[in-house]
Amino acid sequence: MIATCTEYERLERAIAEHREVLTDAADAEYEACMVPVRLWYEEEKSKANTIAKLQLVEKEYKKRSAPCADPHTAATSAAFAEQNAAIAALRREARPTLAWLEEAIITTPSLEQEAQQIKLFFPTDDPPILVVRSFDDLRQLLEQDRCWMLLHLLLEAEGGFIRFGTEGHTLTELAALWKPTVKMRVPETLFFEGRSVGTPPADSLAFKELLGSAGVEDKWTLGPPAEDHLTTLCVPPGVLGGPIGYLLWSAVSEHYIQKDFVMKQNPQPQDVYYDDGWAGPIDLRYVQFLSDKNPGLSAVLQGFLLTTSVRRPDIILDDGVRKELEEIKPDSLPGRADGRLKLRQIDFYMWVLGLPYVRGHTYIPTTTIPLISKKYLGIPVDLSLTVRRLIPGLIVYRICIRTDWAKVVLGAALIAWIIAVIRELLKERGIPVPQPA
Repeated sequence: MIATCTEYERLERAIAEHREVLTDAADAEYEACMVPVRLWYEEEKSKANTIAKLQLVEKEYKKRSAPCADPHTAATSAAFAEQNAAIAALRREARPTLAWLEEAIITTPSLEQEAQQIKLFFPTDDPPILVVRSFDDLRQLLEQDRCWMLLHLLLEAEGGFIRFGTEGHTLTELAALWKPTVKMRVPETLFFEGRSVGTPPADSLAFKELLGSAGVEDKWTLGPPAEDHLTTLCVPPGVLGGPIGYLLWSAVSEHYIQKDFVMKQNPQPQDVYYDDGWAGPIDLRYVQFLSDKNPGLSAVLQGFLLTTSVRRPDIILDDGVRKELEEIKPDSLPGRADGRLKLRQIDFYMWVLGLPYVRGHTYIPTTTIPLISKKYLGIPVDLSLTVRRLIPGLIVYRICIRTDWAKVVLGAALIAWIIAVIRELLKERGIPVPQPA
């Protein structure tokens, strides 16, 4: 049984180090195998003075590389698969003690129903709900040596103060008082939710620093419980509609975030590239944009882009001053991880090609982007996006649904209705509707 986050991290590091030993050995064998292949390639590439000849060289290079690359890919994949299986087992062992969790919810007795609704949206993560009745209860929870990647704090607030009964404190006060003893870490995102009478707390950054979080989101419901009982729940796109739902949400989210990008950055049409997921492995528009904006890009490198599939950023801005790229991903653990990986891959080939594009930081996304309002069985349902910048170059989003959850059951019927609404929205906006493979 794993009792603490410190113990979990020690064991996870050991697993990663073992994987590194395996992949380093595979890399060494690959590099030794590739020495004569690269010597041949450099010699032949220097002779290729046309794109057609370069394409022939590239084709032969891939053929000669295969006896080196295939065993390397197999060994590396096996090493990572072994690591992933070991970490999954580690996390299962850490869950009973709450030492490591992908997601958790801390709430008060008066907000347990709202906490249960949030839990319903994460059947895979199955976040535990921990109920606190006082500041001491909350402090004691945060003093445990635990790592929770995402934490929802559903609390009561009034006039900028967190409230338990008649006792009230600002988040800044609590962070200063508790800093010496708090051991809890929330590496990804901290969500402040719940109800606030009057002005909600505006100092959540104090808890972001206290818990070492990469991001914090304030999602307070203002005022006492509303008569219509409308509340908002935000989830990653994969939760709603499976694989086809994920494709639909990705299409609509990228469209609206790109519109927001245009509104905020005000680029000329010729100064911005938007990725076309329908273009396939090689997008000629991408190659043309890079060539037009970088006249020094050699014919050989242009030929490389025309014949080689590379992961493209969702947005590139090049107006002569700003030379930035952005990637758009779901705000989920897999989405954030893939976004970071993709940025590293893009950084690498930008460096190899000598292109000047860096991870974006000047675009500040609109936090809430409305999509559409409809009625489901006579009950209002508002759909929107909640958007934030996770790190330079990476914009993440969740789907938000505002409705009366006391009257609406989260199930196949509601999800199917929402997917149908999004299909119609895509058609109205002239956005290609993804179809299941």
